[in-house]
Amino acid sequence: MQNFTRAAKEANITQSAFSAQMKNLESTLGVSLIQRSKRGSHLTPEGEAFLKRITAWMDGLHKIVYDLQSTAATQSVELNVGILRTLGDIQVNRHIAHFRQTNKNLRFNVFDLETDQIAHALQDDRLDVVSTYYVADSLPVGGATDEYETAHFCWDNLVYYAPLLQPQSVPVSREEILRNPVVIYPKNYFMNKTFRAYFAPVLEKAAPVISARLSTPYAMVYYCQQNEAGACCPSASCARSAARTAGMNSKCRCAPMPA
Repeated sequence: MQNFTRAAKEANITQSAFSAQMKNLESTLGVSLIQRSKRGSHLTPEGEAFLKRITAWMDGLHKIVYDLQSTAATQSVELNVGILRTLGDIQVNRHIAHFRQTNKNLRFNVFDLETDQIAHALQDDRLDVVSTYYVADSLPVGGATDEYETAHFCWDNLVYYAPLLQPQSVPVSREEILRNPVVIYPKNYFMNKTFRAYFAPVLEKAAPVISARLSTPYAMVYYCQQNEAGACCPSASCARSAARTAGMNSKCRCAPMPA
């Protein structure tokens, strides 16, 4: 980790205790694992080789311990999961299903949070797992992705949802979307980065007419069913939310957006 203080915090011990344990390990192995200097610390070639082999071994050990505890436990293992609020809570089931593929004996506590809240909760060890878009981009400025293990498990397509408007073409163009009132996320939400990046060529020419700022996809879908406005939502969220309230508006439909 190139920093003993941060490494000690990860291990939940003091820096002096961590340093002493590393020296004992080096003494036992008979080689130097860490090159120490005033500018920080880094692994020696021997340390790199040791880390590579011991990581795989530790992963296997953790799996053995988990399997034994799960078999013997009378109650499920509890896991605190943080989900990016802009994903929408109707996406949670798909994410939990992914976790259950290799971890059958889990009970989930799910918290919908925004980017900064997720980062702070991780740092304070209040979350075990986080589900978010583009980990590197959704962390706050300066957030280190190498501190966490990451795994990609799905893609989401964005669609334009505007049941009370009539798109002139399908797929609907960026220009046409921004000619009508739009519903977007609050200013500090991560998904606004995606919105600005996608519409950048059009935003250079004209500012959008913002009808509302809402924090979740299903709130956007419901708003667009009641108002002449459109929103860019994940396709799964859009379809499921529309299906729940389809009786309210027989013209609910989504238009694909160009790549």
